[in-house]
Amino acid sequence: MQNFKKILFVESGGKGNNTAWNRAVHLAIANKARLTIFDTVGIEDQGISDESIALKLKAIQKARLQERRNELKTLCDAVVAKNPELRVVVSVGYGDLAREAILAVLSKKHDLVIKAPEGSDGRGNMLFGSSDQKLIRKCPCPVWMVKQSRKSTFRKILAAVDSGRNEKDAVDLAKRILSLSTSLAKAEKSELHILNAWQFKNENQLRGTAIGGVVMASLRRDLKAANQAQLDKLVQHYSYDKKIVQLIKGRPNVVIPDYVQKHDIDLIVMGTVARSGIAGLLIGNTAESVLQSVDCSVLMLKPEGFKSPIKL
Repeated sequence: MQNFKKILFVESGGKGNNTAWNRAVHLAIANKARLTIFDTVGIEDQGISDESIALKLKAIQKARLQERRNELKTLCDAVVAKNPELRVVVSVGYGDLAREAILAVLSKKHDLVIKAPEGSDGRGNMLFGSSDQKLIRKCPCPVWMVKQSRKSTFRKILAAVDSGRNEKDAVDLAKRILSLSTSLAKAEKSELHILNAWQFKNENQLRGTAIGGVVMASLRRDLKAANQAQLDKLVQHYSYDKKIVQLIKGRPNVVIPDYVQKHDIDLIVMGTVARSGIAGLLIGNTAESVLQSVDCSVLMLKPEGFKSPIKL
């Protein structure tokens, strides 16, 4: 699959970490990539202006950092003993996990972040917690949230694309999604589903107007045919014998979660939507809604030229 060279694994201590860690190790070995295991520690400000207390807190924090570094080193040593070709380093910082992980990506030029979703340990109703969403929104490189699973491979992969937008950044993003998902499906011997949700915009407002039903039906057919033609053109360059291409009418934030549940998808590969002209492009409403509605792993890609609002 895509040749990632510097992978950052964010170790958050949840039950889903084993699955995500195994995925990171496997990918690093397959790509001959440098793997960094990353975490943060921190002692909150106690709100008391006392120098002796501050010194004690600083000493505790320093001790905790070294303790956490030793814990992660033990984890790394165990996997390197079985895979001596693996290049892995430990990095532990202070403060907010998502922010510090993004700063590590910016400073060390990591090209992929892997993490277990915060909800993997069964706490709360959502699979993806606040740190997960912050990483997905603001991290400049692809972010792969790997859900806890007993399966060693992804049986079904969904590439969610938008073939109906002609802007260069949208087309390029769709191609990157297809390239990565096809490569991953081949490596995993997975069933690859390619989904495009299309819409007849303002259809509801046009109903009941002077525009006749026959005209509306004709326009609906034409729009569907045009979207199908664009989708066919987009996917023709990505050959794979276990490929299923679907064009479904409806809002993406509804169609994608429904499809995931109906077809028992293990991994979604999709992109965020750029807001042109804004530094620190934001995750689109569709991607945000999908994250809140699915219970599977996701691999989220940014448009080319994305600049994180978090700066070194």
